[in-house]
Amino acid sequence: MMRVISCILLTVTLISFLSAGLSAFSYTQIADEYEWQMLGLINQHRRDAATMFTELQDCAGKRSEELLGNLSHYRPDGEIWYSVLEDKNIPYDTNSFEIIGANFDSPDEFFDAVMGSNMWDKLLYNGAHIGIGYSSSDETKNRNAWCIIGVGCDGIDSIGLHYPDIHFTAGKLGDVSSATVEAVCSHGKSYMQLHSYMVSGYEKYMIGTQYLTVTYQNKTADLVITNDYTDVKPGKWFYDPIMNCTEKGYYSGVADGVFSPSGQMTREMFVCVLGRFADIDAASYTGSNFTDIKSSRWSAPYIKWAADNGIVSGYNDGSFGPTRGITRQEMCSIVKRYIDKFDITIDQTNAEKEFTDSQKIASWAKDAVGYCQTRGIISGDAKGAFNPTNTATRAEVAVIITNLDNILN
Repeated sequence: MMRVISCILLTVTLISFLSAGLSAFSYTQIADEYEWQMLGLINQHRRDAATMFTELQDCAGKRSEELLGNLSHYRPDGEIWYSVLEDKNIPYDTNSFEIIGANFDSPDEFFDAVMGSNMWDKLLYNGAHIGIGYSSSDETKNRNAWCIIGVGCDGIDSIGLHYPDIHFTAGKLGDVSSATVEAVCSHGKSYMQLHSYMVSGYEKYMIGTQYLTVTYQNKTADLVITNDYTDVKPGKWFYDPIMNCTEKGYYSGVADGVFSPSGQMTREMFVCVLGRFADIDAASYTGSNFTDIKSSRWSAPYIKWAADNGIVSGYNDGSFGPTRGITRQEMCSIVKRYIDKFDITIDQTNAEKEFTDSQKIASWAKDAVGYCQTRGIISGDAKGAFNPTNTATRAEVAVIITNLDNILN
């Protein structure tokens, strides 16, 4: 039978505390998975989250082992439960409490049972620190036993964070529970999972690195996260190049949180990307060299810059074709003219490759394609083809610009 009971202290006792420090932290140093999960469930509902520390965890663990044999607030030697705190020199008072239960097979089951009882207020509103013990055995009266112990705290001195590389998807504040808050107080160092309600400063559609603020008991710490496009996930071949181009301002998404990596790169887009890469002063270029480019067009300053410097040319009819998809061989030609115009030297790093479709590369683009390939700016596909007349995608351009970035910067 599943049982859950609670006890709160009736006396006030002052006890000295001996603190112990921890170095590099993993929750497995002080809690097992079930105990850590239970702390997370509790803190999702508390007005002010509680932390766990090593000595309190030891007490809760000891009590859960004792409860396997007899579910009582009295210990095997007849002492009341809080004597386990005295064994560890942990201060307690009338707000300190113990909640115990048996035969609940998961953190959710035990948490739901507590919340359905008359002990929920102790769990949610008392105790700055919480110790959680879970023990199981097939050879005892109770197949498993839970113990939650809460003790007060005079206040937090500072907080810090332990966390892995955290990625959010643009448009929403993601799960931050993989990060751990470390609090320093008179008890030493204590820990809990980070919860999203503690985090501020998130800009949901700003792509790339963001520096957020974590607040706990009026103390703050910095949290660094990466905000990703909804359609550009870590691990994809184009992830790093796209994030590089975005963070450096060469080009960004097509809508809030959307990059469209397989989308077509147009001729005007590519010239704008190259102009931003070159860090030109777009405001200093006015007018137009082409019949289909009005000076008021968003891309006009960049096209003017490229045309004035001989980096691009139009068609025989005097047009530029701004919305036409740019081909891979056209990109190479433009990049080579840019390099030549500004006397940029790039050492050869690759042997010249004979692509399986080399005969399809236009005569006017052969030298440029060869140059870009041998300098590591562009490559062919997995089958050894260059696909010179294929329209470049936004992801492919990110790779080319990032390759240039890595070479020149």
